[in-house]
Amino acid sequence: MREAYKDLSGSRKIAYTTVLTMMGILEQKGHLKKKARERAYVYRPARPRERVVSGMVADLVERLFSGSAKRLLVHAVDLPSTSSGPGRSR
Repeated sequence: MREAYKDLSGSRKIAYTTVLTMMGILEQKGHLKKKARERAYVYRPARPRERVVSGMVADLVERLFSGSAKRLLVHAVDLPSTSSGPGRSR
């Protein structure tokens, strides 16, 4: 938990209690599991990254492209090519 707080607070101002609350919500929703260790909890993902990504992509295709992966690909090909943008770093 402290490691997550340190990572997040390095890039923006955030309260420790906010991170604690969000970790609790993610646990309740089944995205994280926690285990008691000495004086703190240790959190870990509830599912492998690949399974989460696959589920998110399937949800995106269903919601935005009426279940058509082909429409997603056509849309992606039509996007302007940029060397950097949101979420990309050089």
